[in-house]
Amino acid sequence: MTLSPNAGNSQTTLSVAPAPLAEQVFTTLREWIVIGELRPGQRLRVRDLADAVGTSVMPVRDAIRRLVECGLAEHEAYKGARVRELDAAELENIYAVRILVEGEAARLGAVSATPGVVEQMREHWSELDRAARSGDVSEALRRDELLLSTLYVAGENDVLVSVVSNLWDKVRPYKVVWATAATGRGDLSMWHFAPELIEAVTANDAAGAEAIMRDTYAAARSAILATLEP
Repeated sequence: MTLSPNAGNSQTTLSVAPAPLAEQVFTTLREWIVIGELRPGQRLRVRDLADAVGTSVMPVRDAIRRLVECGLAEHEAYKGARVRELDAAELENIYAVRILVEGEAARLGAVSATPGVVEQMREHWSELDRAARSGDVSEALRRDELLLSTLYVAGENDVLVSVVSNLWDKVRPYKVVWATAATGRGDLSMWHFAPELIEAVTANDAAGAEAIMRDTYAAARSAILATLEP
């Protein structure tokens, strides 16, 4: 892969080195957690994971340490690490922040959105809808985030986008549980906000986009809490 810092000078390129092995292992384990391959409460056994990813134990140990640091795993004395359990109180807190932060991100994005931004959002919605109808929860969730990040980046507030990204890491395991349960019932209503949001963004309707995200996340919080109930 090469990056060109000067589009007018085809001779100037910057080579980008492959990600270190520990980074690759961390990315893999993180993905396994957020898609439910590693379940809440499951022990993260170093040697088993090293065999699964095809590495020595050292990059796996480093990856597990980082998973604990970012809140996707937790360490127990004398027992090692395990995937963090889902917690209703934490979910309430995360969505309280999402309603505020992503409402504002949608408002800013809608103000600045160009036809190109709208077109990208429509493309992601098309792929999201296709994935959801085929039962591909992982791809549907990925496209959902791409659709929203396209809008949020348009707002040109890098700090806000970074905050949203951190929230997504924390909420993703909850969304996987909810989306998997809903898709299993043939219920695709969790995605219905997207066309309405795209129309608001097309009209640069900042207040409308903000309201859609706030209402969507308030409903999502209730739906996920119901899913977590025994």
